[in-house]
Amino acid sequence: MMAARQLPEVLDVQDDLFHVGQYETYRHLLRERPLAKVRFYDGRELWMVNRYEDVQFVLRDGRFSNDPTKFADLSFAVTAGVPDGMEDYFYRNMLRLDPPDHTRLRKLVSRGFTPRRIAELRPRIKEIVDDLLCGLEEKGSSQPVDLMAEFAYRLPVAVICELLGIPKEDHDRFRDWTAIVVSNDPEVQELKPDSYRGLMNFVLELIHERFHHPGNDLLSALVQMRDNEDRLDDAELVSMVFLLLVAGVETTVNLIGTGAYLMLTHPEQADFLRGKPDYMAGAVDEMLRYFAPVEITTRYVAEEVSFGGTVVPAGSLILINLSAANRDPERFPQADTFDVARGDSGHLTFGSGVHFCLGAALARLEGEIALDGLLRRFPELSMAVPESELRWRRAFLRGLDELPVRTHGPACTTDTPTGSHAQ
Repeated sequence: MMAARQLPEVLDVQDDLFHVGQYETYRHLLRERPLAKVRFYDGRELWMVNRYEDVQFVLRDGRFSNDPTKFADLSFAVTAGVPDGMEDYFYRNMLRLDPPDHTRLRKLVSRGFTPRRIAELRPRIKEIVDDLLCGLEEKGSSQPVDLMAEFAYRLPVAVICELLGIPKEDHDRFRDWTAIVVSNDPEVQELKPDSYRGLMNFVLELIHERFHHPGNDLLSALVQMRDNEDRLDDAELVSMVFLLLVAGVETTVNLIGTGAYLMLTHPEQADFLRGKPDYMAGAVDEMLRYFAPVEITTRYVAEEVSFGGTVVPAGSLILINLSAANRDPERFPQADTFDVARGDSGHLTFGSGVHFCLGAALARLEGEIALDGLLRRFPELSMAVPESELRWRRAFLRGLDELPVRTHGPACTTDTPTGSHAQ
């Protein structure tokens, strides 16, 4: 057990302690090291906050900055593999800006994510889910099918591409670019520059097309949006689309895939939800709490701050352990128990304060419809490999590489709703 094991004084983010059975590490940190010293990818030693109260404080307090340009010696663009000269096209979005720049962008972009607009997407998302589930049945009744590739990935990609007005024939290319640029896998690092360039050039072409020929899609709306004389420029638009892809695709992929995994490994919880579908929205929040798709995020310390007597100097990069905070027993009773009837949506997976995720409602809606459809359609869904053979990404954007399953489902009927853009 982790409690009896002596952890190193400085933990390395690339060590198995953060990637294999990491929740044992987090339990130890919650008990013993609410502020832990960690070695980052580039070798620097950073502080990491772990407890719920401290994490919420960092996310909400104005002394912590999201803007890397304010700290010249720190460059996430270089770490992320962004080619020289292209930083603005991927880092001038709400995620990497502070007020008032953040406020300006959020005010403009939030018009595309009103509660009404999100609610209007429900029928179309349901249609795409039904179409994908039919495809799963055809492939998975006689042989294993990868739920990640055939369902968890395809739904968010179809939804965000339709929202942005991206042609169906470009969906797979869009998904491949995104998967490469967010990956920490050493084998794909050399592919990142070309993926960033491909993504940037493709989005720029779409922007210019929508400027001259606007359609009824979110990208057209973003291109045309104005607040008096204020509007998004090309770099801000590309950066915003990139943020939508990461936040709207990769995290939702992991929510759906991990949610399915939790249903498969907690059959009593799955049976409960089949009989009580009104609990599905709360169940999605419990999935987000229990296995956060984004485990660790970052902030810069704009002004010197103290945690329990430990001073963190201005200019420091600090790590925020969302997953540990979501398992803090001081905030969540029986925090290590997965309970779809918990009824507590106070997790920090979508952040808190001014940077609370703008796409949270859309991610929740996709997860709710996808997992409800999966449970209803395939009551005998089972894993096709032992749980021990599943591989999780060695990254803090956490998810399964593959989830092989057998559907054991009924044949699709001719009256099954079918969407034209889900494949």
